[in-house]
Amino acid sequence: MYKYLCISILLGSIFSSYEANAQVAITGVPFLEINNDARSMGMGGATVALKGGKAGLHLNPATFGIRNTIQLSTQFNTDDSYGFFGTPWLSGFTDDLQIYNSNAILGFENISVGYQFTLLDLGEQASTAEYSPEIIDTFNSYEYAHTFSISIPVSEYFSFGAGLNYFKSSLATGQTIGGQRINDATGLTIDFGTYFEYPVKLNLLKITPSLAWLLTDFGYPLHYTKIPKKIHFL
Repeated sequence: MYKYLCISILLGSIFSSYEANAQVAITGVPFLEINNDARSMGMGGATVALKGGKAGLHLNPATFGIRNTIQLSTQFNTDDSYGFFGTPWLSGFTDDLQIYNSNAILGFENISVGYQFTLLDLGEQASTAEYSPEIIDTFNSYEYAHTFSISIPVSEYFSFGAGLNYFKSSLATGQTIGGQRINDATGLTIDFGTYFEYPVKLNLLKITPSLAWLLTDFGYPLHYTKIPKKIHFL
């Protein structure tokens, strides 16, 4: 037990020493952090050390999955543009802004695997002439991500998880801003997480302290415009 506690603390100290380029911090909306777990949302996402929650697919891949259990989850909203599988996001801001977040988790005896699809649809946006309110065109603005995760219980008290996110951000593709043409931004990020728990009995009371460390959305920054090549003079 102490060996896995030390491993968890060591991994946590390593992860915390990295200054990761979080993709969600430099896109238009941090859509990768959105989850459809009511308990996690009610706690403001403070569930990185919550075992068995489906929000762990991205928040901490070491925690998701229940042994020998299948979990399917999505939203249902009859007013969205597709008729189902979505819910309004910031509905007071615009009627077009929708969030879709569906996932499937398969829990086996010694491993759990999961898939999550997240789509932030910002709807049809207007393109105006530079320094003018005149509308010259419209375009569709959206972001989506496919997340594949695994969770492996190394022992009764310690588990390890990893995830891979493939995402596409198309916020203003085809538009020209400041003389630069905006393109789609695509890429891959990785997630790593550890989870440790140890039940303690105090007379008739049983408590289970838990400890978790994670690294999410680790990868390269997004680029919506072409990076100019450096010219080397001989």
